[in-house]
Amino acid sequence: MATPNLPDDQNDANIEDVCSWIDSMAKRGELPHTSAQQKISALRSITSILGEDEPKDARSVLNTLPDITLRWATKNPTFKGTTVQTYESKARAAIESYFEWKRDPKGFKFERHTSAPRGERVKSNDEKAAPGSGRVPPAANDTRRTFRYPLPNGREFAYEMPTDGLSVAEVRRIGMHLLTLATDWQPGAASTSGESFAVVRPD
Repeated sequence: MATPNLPDDQNDANIEDVCSWIDSMAKRGELPHTSAQQKISALRSITSILGEDEPKDARSVLNTLPDITLRWATKNPTFKGTTVQTYESKARAAIESYFEWKRDPKGFKFERHTSAPRGERVKSNDEKAAPGSGRVPPAANDTRRTFRYPLPNGREFAYEMPTDGLSVAEVRRIGMHLLTLATDWQPGAASTSGESFAVVRPD
């Protein structure tokens, strides 16, 4: 499958050129589809803050990305902390990968992260096996508690919490960050934006 027609000069490439390239690489199997969509969504979301009179070429956006991201976060106060950092990181990775590919199309490869084989999970500190025993106790200064939430198809979501708990604000920030990791996440969509959470305590 051929890549899309892209500008010969890197400085002429705009954000949509980068997004088209990312999408093309995902279709070629060079990049996981979910990762590609997250990069495209982050890049388009952040640059949506730019005015008509502002440069939108990829090089200018990359050079001013921290300022652009700050403006975008100011306009979208729902997204805070690590969520904003995730947006900026994915947008930066998209543009930098594009430029690396332009410099060496034949030698370019996306950085791949390995994960545990399907069906296996990383054990928590208090589950790691020790010679001659089924488990080892947690360290004396370990203040974390591990919780597991069952998911369909035999999957499991595990997380650790400090023994002194979390505040509502902290839980909300964590929840907003987790939204960006969802495979069907779409910034701005009512069903996935996380703008509101309804919690009902049973009587």
